[in-house]
Amino acid sequence: MYNYYDILDIRKDATISEIRLAYKKAIHKYHPDLNKEKDTSEKFKLLVKAYNTLSNPIKRLEYDKAPNYFKNSVQNSTTINEKDNNKTLNNDKKGVKFIFSNLLKKEHLDNFFYNIKKAKSELRKKRFIEREKAKIENNIKVNYYEEMNSVELVARLRTSTNPYVRANMAKLIGIKKDKEYVFDLIKSLSDSSTIVRKEAASALGIIKDYRSLNFLANGIYDYENQVRYEIAKSLRNFDDTRAISALVKMLSDKDDEVVAEAVYSLGVIGDNEIANEIRKLYKHSSLKVKKAALEVVKILR
Repeated sequence: MYNYYDILDIRKDATISEIRLAYKKAIHKYHPDLNKEKDTSEKFKLLVKAYNTLSNPIKRLEYDKAPNYFKNSVQNSTTINEKDNNKTLNNDKKGVKFIFSNLLKKEHLDNFFYNIKKAKSELRKKRFIEREKAKIENNIKVNYYEEMNSVELVARLRTSTNPYVRANMAKLIGIKKDKEYVFDLIKSLSDSSTIVRKEAASALGIIKDYRSLNFLANGIYDYENQVRYEIAKSLRNFDDTRAISALVKMLSDKDDEVVAEAVYSLGVIGDNEIANEIRKLYKHSSLKVKKAALEVVKILR
């Protein structure tokens, strides 16, 4: 069984957009009309099959559940060209001897250790994403108003003259993850109170309704650092080019805390191309920003 992730040269946790981008790059290289090499047609068929499987959530889930111990060793190291090896193996009366003799070849050893390194890198990225997304959920705390239903919460959010009450209502709507009132939270992004705007941005990040994404992206110009900080954190929950674009702009923010948080969010939803932008922060005056940039570039490699 072929390793479709290696064929497209992507991580196992790659997003749909990353899969499409990898497919577009590979298809130009192996399309029969563009490449006249002898085995191009076979490689092209494998690319199409890999893309059709991984771009379909149901097929991808079934593929990931299938046993893959063998393809992660010998076959994983040969990817598209493994058909020739399989043919040789079938013709060899001593198949086991053939496998181990091939494993001892430098190219297979190199791939074997590369796969180990890649697995460690994927695990590191997975833990990083879990850690950063947990920052959003950690804002959730039980309080006096938690037993109120969403209708009561929104009524107080709309009518209260106390900014702390409005902020609390915005937070609780986020805790309940009620998308019905997402536009009330969007409206609160323009509230006169900093604390209300901050809690509204946090709640929208928890709810993850893509209708709010453009409004969050516009909020990166808010005059209060803590509001921009919360927006930088919330955007990591949106795997979308609009979120990435907004976060890249935040790398030039005047506040170091905001820049560092934007870097961490890009580590969650960014890709290799974004790493080039983050590398520019290696010379940043803030030690916190430099630390974030070094960690995230390692994640995105």
